[in-house]
Amino acid sequence: MVLVHYRYDDAHPAQLLGLILEQATETLRCPVAQFKAYGLDNRLSPYLGPVREDEQGLLQWIHVQELLSEPVRELLYPVPPIDLDLLEDAS
Repeated sequence: MVLVHYRYDDAHPAQLLGLILEQATETLRCPVAQFKAYGLDNRLSPYLGPVREDEQGLLQWIHVQELLSEPVRELLYPVPPIDLDLLEDAS
């Protein structure tokens, strides 16, 4: 699992979003220039970015701000935010 800063627009502060990574065993920082467009139409998956290839395989850049559909985003990050103190009082 990795935590990323998710910001869906400039009017709202960044929120933490937890992502489950598949086949990830380490973190890696790569220069932007090492990523190349892969030439496929990804209109149905706008979060998929360019790829980087090395001796271990392919890495794909993920555009975090494009990951969540509007209905999912509204469930996870309601406006106004849920007051967690109210949840504690209800129990």
